[in-house]
Amino acid sequence: MVDYYIKCIQEHRGENISNVGVGKKLDKWIETKKTKKEVILDIDEKNKVIKTAYLNNKEWVAGNEVHTVEGEYIRTDRNDKLSDNLGELPNCPD
Repeated sequence: MVDYYIKCIQEHRGENISNVGVGKKLDKWIETKKTKKEVILDIDEKNKVIKTAYLNNKEWVAGNEVHTVEGEYIRTDRNDKLSDNLGELPNCPD
């Protein structure tokens, strides 16, 4: 079971992710924003299952599961590269 979906990102100075837009339901847009640190705590300490989600032909599709690297980065792929990577998620609206 998925606890929530990350549907958009906000980057800090065009580099690493600072915040994400999340929703508990796959078929809805974001309900709230979380900091990257909150996402890391949800995964590492609360054992929550988090996936990305994206629009495909006006329909929401579940993406890959999100995991952490060294308690500092969030990624969907399984390599341990020291950077954030949530695929091609769009930027969150302001």
